[in-house]
Amino acid sequence: VFHHVSIINMHDVDDDIVGAFFCDEVPNAVHACEKWKNNDIKAPKPNLAFNAVYDEIAVTAYLQNYIPDGISREEAREAIQNHHEDVLNLTADDFPKACADEDLMDLLLKYSLEAERIMVPEFFESDMGEVVLRSKFEMERDAFCAVDYDALWKQNGWLDFFQTLKGGNTGTNKETKEKEIANLKEEVWEEIDDDMEDAQRHRHFIRH
Repeated sequence: VFHHVSIINMHDVDDDIVGAFFCDEVPNAVHACEKWKNNDIKAPKPNLAFNAVYDEIAVTAYLQNYIPDGISREEAREAIQNHHEDVLNLTADDFPKACADEDLMDLLLKYSLEAERIMVPEFFESDMGEVVLRSKFEMERDAFCAVDYDALWKQNGWLDFFQTLKGGNTGTNKETKEKEIANLKEEVWEEIDDDMEDAQRHRHFIRH
């Protein structure tokens, strides 16, 4: 049990959430604060060339045994991206999507509004609070969508394309591939379990 919890409102720190964390919230972090102010701590740069959707498609295709043996995850991801963008002339936003239904979206918005109202009440009542949250939630509904694989596999000859892939790895035997698939499935389910636990804690917090 934590006896003291600080909440950093990212809208109040002029986009310098790291500085607010080191300099205002972490006790006795004088040296870290100074290093950050003097640019001695470099913020990680996002990998703009990497799009997660292609990696997700590669993993899903592998789990469904569409990727031939001997193809690495990186090779599959790059091949899928090149085929989609260079051959089909499409973008990462053009994959068919399966999205959360309206009832779930309404519930998520309700919990988000209630959490902000409880944790930062003054900000919630300001011009940057509830109105902006509602607006951004509507603008970012695609964040609650995922690739619709049932539809994707029926489009643009994807299943035939996978069979044309040739990788630089030596082939993997059946037992090794089954272990790799089992490990990937375990990782996926662990992520799902973590997300469900977070949602349960969030609902418990709102109710109490």
